[in-house]
Amino acid sequence: MERFKGMRFIPSGVVWILPIWIAGVFAQSGHHDPTGSHPHETIHSPYAGQETREIKALSPSDIEGLRAGIGTPFGGMAKAAELNGYPGPRHVLDAYEAGELELTDRQYEQIKALYEKMRSEAIQLGKQLIEVEKEIDDAFSSGTVTGKFLQDKVQESAELYGKLR
Repeated sequence: MERFKGMRFIPSGVVWILPIWIAGVFAQSGHHDPTGSHPHETIHSPYAGQETREIKALSPSDIEGLRAGIGTPFGGMAKAAELNGYPGPRHVLDAYEAGELELTDRQYEQIKALYEKMRSEAIQLGKQLIEVEKEIDDAFSSGTVTGKFLQDKVQESAELYGKLR
């Protein structure tokens, strides 16, 4: 803790308000066009080209994976577990079907049932997550985003993402 002595930290509420304040600065400076063009046309963004997405924060493959209840969105939902030797039920079934793993009939049925239950729940959570991300995207696109709205929706998105993982 000694190295942090004397440092000042930004209250978490400021982090939520900062994007909205910046958007307001652009709007007041005349850079914002309510017809839908982006206020940062002269600012280089690492996200260039992604502004045409259905939901800007989600890639088409993220949306597809969330709708299908598979673990591919966001670079892999169970990536940390699997890279450390804890495969998810789908990968256990894949290994069994490829002849890489032996299972009894009972084990196979239990893992298959677990996978189907998990996938069903993942589809429902994925649909909810897509909707929340769309609400955030729509609020920014329409210029109606507020600090409270953004804080609530980002929290909701994070909770859904956590449940998916």
